[in-house]
Amino acid sequence: MKKLLVEILRWYSKIKFLKKVPHTLYFIHQALVLLLLGAYCAHAQLVVSPLLGRRLSQSQVANARTEATLVKLPFFDDFSSTNTDGSPDLSLWRQGGGVFVSNTLTTDHPTTNVIAFDGVDARGNPYNYSSPKAEGPADSLTSQPIDMSGLVPVRDSVFLSFYWRAKGLGEKPDPTDTLKLQFLDLSGKWRTVWSSGGGAVIKITGKDTTRTYPDKFTNHFIALEDKAFLHSAFQFRFLASGRISGRFDTWYLDYVYLDKKRFPTRRVQDVACRLPVTSFLKRYSAMPIKQYFAKPTAETADSVTTNIFNLDFVSGNFTSHTVTIKDKISGQLFQNELVTSSVIFPLGNQNRGIKAKPLTDQKAKLMVISSKIQLNTSDGTDPRISIPGVNLKQNDSISGENVLSNYYAYDDGTAEYSVYMNKPFGRTAVRFDLNQPDTIVAVQLNINPILTNIEGQSFTILVWDDDNGKPGNIIAQQSFKVKYPATRNGFTNFEFDYGVPVRNTVYVGWLQISQDYIGVGLDKNYKLANKIYTNTGREWVAYSDIKKDTTSTLASVFDGVPMLRVVVGSKELPPNLRPLDKNILATDPTTTDDWAVYPNPTNGLLTWKGDGVQQVTVMGMNGNVLLEIRSTNNKSVDISELPTGQYVVRLSGERKSQVQKVLKY
Repeated sequence: MKKLLVEILRWYSKIKFLKKVPHTLYFIHQALVLLLLGAYCAHAQLVVSPLLGRRLSQSQVANARTEATLVKLPFFDDFSSTNTDGSPDLSLWRQGGGVFVSNTLTTDHPTTNVIAFDGVDARGNPYNYSSPKAEGPADSLTSQPIDMSGLVPVRDSVFLSFYWRAKGLGEKPDPTDTLKLQFLDLSGKWRTVWSSGGGAVIKITGKDTTRTYPDKFTNHFIALEDKAFLHSAFQFRFLASGRISGRFDTWYLDYVYLDKKRFPTRRVQDVACRLPVTSFLKRYSAMPIKQYFAKPTAETADSVTTNIFNLDFVSGNFTSHTVTIKDKISGQLFQNELVTSSVIFPLGNQNRGIKAKPLTDQKAKLMVISSKIQLNTSDGTDPRISIPGVNLKQNDSISGENVLSNYYAYDDGTAEYSVYMNKPFGRTAVRFDLNQPDTIVAVQLNINPILTNIEGQSFTILVWDDDNGKPGNIIAQQSFKVKYPATRNGFTNFEFDYGVPVRNTVYVGWLQISQDYIGVGLDKNYKLANKIYTNTGREWVAYSDIKKDTTSTLASVFDGVPMLRVVVGSKELPPNLRPLDKNILATDPTTTDDWAVYPNPTNGLLTWKGDGVQQVTVMGMNGNVLLEIRSTNNKSVDISELPTGQYVVRLSGERKSQVQKVLKY
């Protein structure tokens, strides 16, 4: 009961706070989604997973050694080498568990790539769709069996170490959430040797401390001093528990190292790359190649950078670096520069900017620009501070890619949050600036499942022109069905029936029609609030305005950009786009006189106050006439038979006419 009361009070205080937020589109971490649903969502349910409690026989130990990869000491993984699908190295880790390897979910990790734990599986699907508040076992990471036979406690000084932290760019775990480390003993029982709560107490082998979990990556050592762990089929695993209806309660793991003859005061000599290489492009992460070559110098970044980290806090390390920039498609090399000034790497970390050269080959139809930074270190040369059999230079290089093809993108391809409209008929738009006229043929969205399955529900994709720095007239719209991508950070392609001719600045976004939230991936690594606009009525609001609100504690949450990509190319234009209809679609829909139709949005009946209307014409946004009434005496028109969407309504009289856009729900 006490736990329930605490939960209710916590929800109540946050809901009260949310009512003070002036805008209705919330770029929020996933826990705040649940606060908005608290009044009507189902009770949380606890999912229980049974533990093994029987002793392993000698034959079972033998089977474990033959049915899975048997790992010899040392056991080491910094996750810098991983599978293309984001899964960990299966020679070291058991398949499954739902964890995901990424290099963009946090910013202070010691080496390239971390393991992420949250409330969704490896494909990004929530473990529980039925209850938005469901809690229980979430992601896990289990080692392959490790041969620890013949080792003696204490004498052989066996230690497991790992770097870990919570939250990062994801959602902060709640106090009741946990990350646990368990060892498999000879009896077949998993024993918890370490755990962290989501905010209050860290438990180490049964002893509680009263410090909070670190707000940065921390290296932790666990001694294997119980002989029950030193057997030939030993395993260890990390288990996360928390909200399981979305990407909630995030934890991260890096640089896992198990070996004998170790001491916590002795670190390895290792300098590693860690942060992704910044974009070769100045404004985007990807561009249509013809748009890039229209202004290549202006679109090329002044430099590409990464961040390197020294894991050996005692000694320095000599290092220089090489930067290579080339086209992966043709193999053309644009830059291969060795920075020869070797320096002693200091304690902590160091940023370095690398200058990139602009491209000159304008004949290519497709280019993938690879920017690689290679460190030249002395890692592993001193046997006293190295790991036998492990190549510590494997984390000394890092690459970034930028595609020059047929689409615009701001994102890096991974989502840390979700963005959605918190009410029906709200619109979200992202700004794109073109170097020359083009034709939009499709929009790609990373729609991620959260809280409930909405696949198959309708929503609308729209394109607006520019009106003094904000979205103006709608120049195209089309309804689609929600479809989830096949992979965690994949995109679904929504292709227009006809091409959308555009020029200069355009805004592309979506209209949420139903009560259910359409969650679009939010990339937190690109802080582009000035490119995002929302509208829940008549006025567009730039999300950069939230950054100016010093009273809002949620301002930092709004950093990021929706994972929305605009595809351009050649496609047939609408056949019925007549000059008269073009003028109609360009008409400002805002009106205040007595011919203004209301309510807007409407579920069918439109009404106006003034006299003199002789004809009412209702058209689709492509100019097609859908309904035409020659005269009306009741000052109303019924459009309830029309599908959900946006329409143009023209009221005509003897001496005047008026055009207005209307949303039908």
